[in-house]
Amino acid sequence: MKSPKAEKNAVRCWCGNSHLADFSPDYLLCNKCQTLVARAMPSQDLSQIRDEEADLYGANYAERHLQEDYGQPDFLTRSRRDLTERCPYWLRALLRYKLPPAELLELGSFHGGFVGLAKLAGFRARGLDLSPALCRKAAAWFDVEVLAGPVESQALAPGSLDVIALFDVLEHLQDPRATLRCCRKLLRPDGLLVIQTPRLREGRTFAEMQKADDPFLPLFIPEHLYLFSQSSVTELLRETGFAHVSFETPIFPQYDMFPFASAVPLVSLEERDQTAALAASAGGKFAAALLDLRAETAGLQQENIRLNQHARRSEGDAKARTEQVETLDLLAKQYKADADARVLQVGELTALAQAQEKRFNEMHAEMNRQLANLGCEVQHRDQIIARLDSDVTTLNQLIHSGELTVDLKDALRRAQLETSLANRLLAQTEVANPSALPVGWLQLPPGAFLPAAAPVVSNLETSERGPDVIHLFGWAFADTPEAVPFRPPYLVVRTATSLWVRRGAAVERPDVAAAFPAEGQAHAARVQSGFAFDLPLAGLPAGAAEAQVLFGQVANTPVMTPPFPLP
Repeated sequence: MKSPKAEKNAVRCWCGNSHLADFSPDYLLCNKCQTLVARAMPSQDLSQIRDEEADLYGANYAERHLQEDYGQPDFLTRSRRDLTERCPYWLRALLRYKLPPAELLELGSFHGGFVGLAKLAGFRARGLDLSPALCRKAAAWFDVEVLAGPVESQALAPGSLDVIALFDVLEHLQDPRATLRCCRKLLRPDGLLVIQTPRLREGRTFAEMQKADDPFLPLFIPEHLYLFSQSSVTELLRETGFAHVSFETPIFPQYDMFPFASAVPLVSLEERDQTAALAASAGGKFAAALLDLRAETAGLQQENIRLNQHARRSEGDAKARTEQVETLDLLAKQYKADADARVLQVGELTALAQAQEKRFNEMHAEMNRQLANLGCEVQHRDQIIARLDSDVTTLNQLIHSGELTVDLKDALRRAQLETSLANRLLAQTEVANPSALPVGWLQLPPGAFLPAAAPVVSNLETSERGPDVIHLFGWAFADTPEAVPFRPPYLVVRTATSLWVRRGAAVERPDVAAAFPAEGQAHAARVQSGFAFDLPLAGLPAGAAEAQVLFGQVANTPVMTPPFPLP
């Protein structure tokens, strides 16, 4: 078994280069001329047919091999299909450079269809193939002459041909350079060589071709010994005497090329000259009609391809639009769900706002009620102050007239002092309702005072009843004979940093008044009742410096007595 390196050294390109690079499992690449060379180059001469069944290009090739191994149609179907597709296409291209009755030879004529059509168009056409059996069959089918064997072995006069055609043949030749040199000898000086062969696109690796699913890949078959690029086939033609090359559009441009070559510059013929040449014979007229039909069919095929492409694009667009509609529908559902959620949130917020509005209205109503009560209290206070001012005025008149005693003058001065103190306390108050204070010590910030209104003249004495209790008692009098309703008095204790207040448990004691001697009829008449109460000192903060006792006849109207030390 040969090693891969020995195999590469044993294989040569048509150009003579033996230094070939790996390309694919079946081919090597000639970097000199850009041709793919089969690794398994046959050792025997394939152009000599000795056994129609066993030899590669015997009758078995056309009858079974192409069908069984490559899925091509049977021989009859293939010939009929080629007569309506490939053969008219090749003839139309040929007429642009050569007109009948030129001498034409097709190498590898296969079923003979192109030779028959060229003969019908007026060319003196013959075919050539390797299998004698296939040549006899093709000659009988299309009533044409078909030569058997390689072109190099034919008894053809040099310079006797105008056209040699090789359709899908060049890639099968073991020595393409030798065959094309033979063709050049058989052609006249202005003779034309027409080739159709696979086109290798340069610069692409085998891996890239596989990744792109390149349409050239199915042409990698054992029978294709050389796969040419456009540059390598041009080099081959020029080396064999064809200096001028023109590449026409092939019938299968996705993987083929269609070069026309000559030793002299190529000249395109006018269409009117082509039409006139075909009209010169009856068969030419039939051929012209077939070419017209082929052109019309080709146009319909192109239109069909265009419509199919448009349909595919439309289908793709429709699919894309469907996806867009589905996406928009999904977005619409999401937006609706968001909108429903927001509606629910708005409902909740509305209910919350309504509840807050209701609460605000209730608070507003309560504030109005408290303001109304405060207005009533202020009005009552103003009435008391007005009454006291009236009493003070009356007392001043009595003093000026000499009707009051010294004791009454002192009492009047005390009343004036207490009135001034009460007004000052009222202006500095921060506690709205002292009656609402709990039974127990309440800490207030420094400078806070219980509200005070009109004072009630009173006497107050204290006595000790233990280390944690202070006993207070006294009596009060008023201007009117009505009884004075007492409220619990308050003990106020000041420390260095705060003010402490405790509400007492007052007990009304009318009998206490008897313990105090009357000091004149006017004074005795004002006595209403006496009182006594105990104030527990438990819970009082340490460091109390002084205490004051407050009590009053109505809510929010306490009287503050002068300070006295705690026992």
